[in-house]
Amino acid sequence: MEPLPTPVPIAESRSRYALIIALIGLLISGILTAYLAHASTTVWTAAEITSLVGQFIGIVGTLVGAFLGVQAATAGQQQAQAQTEAATQRAAALKSRVDNMDALLTQAQRETLR
Repeated sequence: MEPLPTPVPIAESRSRYALIIALIGLLISGILTAYLAHASTTVWTAAEITSLVGQFIGIVGTLVGAFLGVQAATAGQQQAQAQTEAATQRAAALKSRVDNMDALLTQAQRETLR
């Protein structure tokens, strides 16, 4: 009996892209916070800055989470397809063995009837 196929890992490059997107989002949030806190002529309260940056981080987090979720689902689908193909191959091999055994039994029955 053939061993089950190994799980298909999520590609490192795709995870790397998600990490890059998250870091860029956090960098933009930091720049936005620094700008609002120091360079703006309007006086921003801490609550206003936190609210604005929190909304931006929430959007970035949602996008990265969705991206990683799609990648995990794709990896799961690929693993399921590989397991289905392996099961189909095992079933075909077993069917050929059964057909061979059936042919041998039929031949043996014919020989005993002679």
